[in-house]
Amino acid sequence: MLNNIDRRIIYLLLSFVVILPLILESKIDIIADPYSEAAFNEIESEFANKLNKKMLVSFDYGPSTSTEVNPMAIAIMKHVLITGNEVHTMALFDTGLAVSDEVTKQVLKDPQIKELSFDVEENIKQLGYVAGGEAAIKNMLKNIESVFPSAPKDVKSLCDYDFIVTLSSGTPGTMEWVSYAGDPSEKQCKERGAIKLTTGVTAVQAPESIPFVGTGQLKGMLAGLSGASGYEALMGYADKGQASEKMPAQSWAHLLIIILIVIGNITYFMINKRDSEND
Repeated sequence: MLNNIDRRIIYLLLSFVVILPLILESKIDIIADPYSEAAFNEIESEFANKLNKKMLVSFDYGPSTSTEVNPMAIAIMKHVLITGNEVHTMALFDTGLAVSDEVTKQVLKDPQIKELSFDVEENIKQLGYVAGGEAAIKNMLKNIESVFPSAPKDVKSLCDYDFIVTLSSGTPGTMEWVSYAGDPSEKQCKERGAIKLTTGVTAVQAPESIPFVGTGQLKGMLAGLSGASGYEALMGYADKGQASEKMPAQSWAHLLIIILIVIGNITYFMINKRDSEND
């Protein structure tokens, strides 16, 4: 019987365990992983209690992965904007600008942002979209105005940014930024030293990015909804963050899949044992 479960029943069970936690608004304890914590600590040390700092956020993903990556963008942008510093946005993906606009709108509607005593919108500047991937990054290292004519006059190159974040779901994305802007040595920017770079990636991309955390080319990383929810927890709003709200549904779905895999394996061995006995 277990070997012949109608797949529609499996789809129904999966839909149930995903939808029910969202309806009930169930919560789970969120603990940040070491990679999310490293990214948070680096950004916190760079921007907290300091002014005239700038972060560049590159939206290198599209609508198909926005459910997973948008919460990372919102959490990081909020983190910097609350300190009174600037966030500049750009995209290496042609659909990245639309995602950037949507994220910015959500950030500006956030209750914590609305409570601030200054105009946060003035601290957000969109540079635009640029094609070319690696070539574009190399040109921005030399002269950002040649790539983005609308760039602020006090930003001459990527070296003028205190931190760069690439939010990635494919190519171009994290690998291109690491290759051309992730030099961990002090030689890249003569006055500032090494560019500080981190990334937010989909869960399936995480294994590709983890080695660059070890080399120092990435200052931590956020991987999937769990990484974003960990960052939200470190910021102190795990009960209200977009990623944290989705984590119970994801966790229950994963648990169901594990149970189904176990049942499938048990059934497989039982059938093999029965067939061998019949032989």
